[in-house]
Amino acid sequence: MKISLILAMTALLVNSCVVYSPQTVDIPLIHEKNDVRLDAGLTLLPPSFNATLSYGLSDKLAAQFYGSIVPEQTYHLQGAVGRYQNISNNQVIELFAGPGFGHGHTPVNSTGGSIDNNYTLGFAQFNYGTLKTQKGNAELGVGIKTGYLYSRITEAAIEDVDRFRARSILLEPTVFARTRGKHVRVSFKLSGCLIANLTNEDTYFPFSKVNFGIALNIR
Repeated sequence: MKISLILAMTALLVNSCVVYSPQTVDIPLIHEKNDVRLDAGLTLLPPSFNATLSYGLSDKLAAQFYGSIVPEQTYHLQGAVGRYQNISNNQVIELFAGPGFGHGHTPVNSTGGSIDNNYTLGFAQFNYGTLKTQKGNAELGVGIKTGYLYSRITEAAIEDVDRFRARSILLEPTVFARTRGKHVRVSFKLSGCLIANLTNEDTYFPFSKVNFGIALNIR
């Protein structure tokens, strides 16, 4: 109960006035052809619904599609293809790459206006983790996504509108744990975010640095 209260208070503190939040994309750990993962759940920062579909196209290649949405406020969509390999003792490495795009919106109480961000993203992501074995019931892993983020940000106050474009480097790590069940497992995720502007260095880019997620992982 105390942990839930702390997370809720953290959400209110770190997620005020942001137009980009870390994405809790599933780290699928595909290990064979026709292997499929459907991961669907909720995130805390901001409260949103998200889903990831991952599929083993061959004994080396996989594809992944992800989307998250806060109705009438924000959304993020991305797709990727990549290579995977089961290296030893049910340890899997994956390397995905692809494009993404989205929209972020937040009100600004101090001005009575709002900030909007329409963005595109080119990214690559490296994943590493361990699959469930007969001796263990947990899957654990980490993913590190990095990419080039191009943003078109609009700040609307009561009487005027300011616009600027930002080119940034994004770093987005994720750790996860999946437990319980043979075909349906519960997945817990913690994602972080760091955005470094390449242009408009003196302009504040409103983003959240942390996100929490919980989902059902079906295979």
